Amino acid sequence: MKKIIALFISATTLFLCACTGQTENPVETTQSTAPESTVKYETDWRTAPLPAKFPAPPEKMYDFYFSKGSAGEKSGSYRADWLRLYFICPENEFFLFAGKIEESGFKGGFRKFEDTTEYYPAGYYGHWQDGEHLIRINKAEALDNGDLKIVLDIVECSNNFPEALTQFFPKFEGITKSTGKYCGHDETNQSETTEFNGTFESPYWHWDFVGDDCFAGVEETEVNAYVDKLGRAGFVGPFAYSKADGCDILSVDLTKNVNGTKYGVFILYNQTLKTLDILYTNNSDNYLDTEE
Repeated sequence: MKKIIALFISATTLFLCACTGQTENPVETTQSTAPESTVKYETDWRTAPLPAKFPAPPEKMYDFYFSKGSAGEKSGSYRADWLRLYFICPENEFFLFAGKIEESGFKGGFRKFEDTTEYYPAGYYGHWQDGEHLIRINKAEALDNGDLKIVLDIVECSNNFPEALTQFFPKFEGITKSTGKYCGHDETNQSETTEFNGTFESPYWHWDFVGDDCFAGVEETEVNAYVDKLGRAGFVGPFAYSKADGCDILSVDLTKNVNGTKYGVFILYNQTLKTLDILYTNNSDNYLDTEE
């Protein structure tokens, strides 16, 4: 399990370094910035096209504006229309606002990670979904005055599980912002390509939904049902409960040998935040622990 966690950490770090925020170009922007000498608090989202049950703004919100755009074409971009909210508010008010998102019927969770050492990078992390819209913290920056500068993304839910993977693995019926990340390897397991052209041409490969590409708002019953589904498809392996950076974690390592090809499904479920990280591969030996 330690090797799997290390792999997920590596994938998450690469994501954060290469893809901080999203690359969509906004097609419409509305902005209201308070003068430096005064702070003008805003009490509504004005004309932002939000879900009907989206909660009111956090108290003492200012410098609010929004942008929106259409679905992207490449893996890693949003696969559906999206809305981005930019605003500043006191940190404690954002904590309360995150709670109101869940009270409004969105499943998920939020946490501020500090001095993390096991899995999550330090910072503000939150994902929610209600089957129609996915909400995620794109960016959160602490200002000198103690307030938070927030970028919050709202994306229409869509079917993002890659069809190509279903020839090897049962589909997980979850909500994620993209189609995940593919990486093909050569015989020496060096990274060869991150572009998927429709066929698995590389000798070895993995396809992961990790970090900000995780499945959001997942209940443990859904994870258990998926593990059962994988079991019926011939995947077997251990599971374990543990802690990581203060969160309750369920990890499951499942493998299946088909004519010498060792397929693997490696799962990390955060029970606290209701997020599910999954890695799929055709070379499970490369990701399993070699020691007890």
